[in-house]
Amino acid sequence: MRPVIVVLFIGILLLSTPEVGAQTGGNNWIGVNLSFALQPLGSEDPYSGPLGIGVYYERHHVFNGLFLGGQLDCYGFYPLRSEFGDSFMVIGGIKAGYEFVFPIERRFGFSVSPYLGGRYYWRRFKYQDEIFSAFRPMLAFGAELDLLLPRRSLLGINLEVILVLDKNLRLTLGQGQRIGVRF
Repeated sequence: MRPVIVVLFIGILLLSTPEVGAQTGGNNWIGVNLSFALQPLGSEDPYSGPLGIGVYYERHHVFNGLFLGGQLDCYGFYPLRSEFGDSFMVIGGIKAGYEFVFPIERRFGFSVSPYLGGRYYWRRFKYQDEIFSAFRPMLAFGAELDLLLPRRSLLGINLEVILVLDKNLRLTLGQGQRIGVRF
């Protein structure tokens, strides 16, 4: 099984290219994203999975295909039990990854970018008319799948696994849609 994985990895490296064409360039990416995460797996969370909106910035081709980025997201939760009230969360984080670019045509490209990131969240929630706050670090790993469009724009999705570093480790899955510009 390992030789097959190695051969596939080498093939992806050889097929991908950081230079897609003159019209698709731009090492700085900035945009907005809409995100959704499932409730932590195996937990009895009194809130729905969070739905959020955020902004991101990424610097691509720091070294070959390496990229670094940051993001800031705001999420809202819907209470599933009557004793709980409104809840929202703010998450800030950084990430590093590697971008594989596949040319489609001289003005278009497809980018697959696996990444690893660290985040920190602040959450506010209401329980029986009292307001509480929580702070936790998180680790995330996943992949961004972006369509590089003409006029230096992009449209994509990201899929990730999020590990919340709480007293008990909590695992959840997230998904987002992103739109942005490259300059």
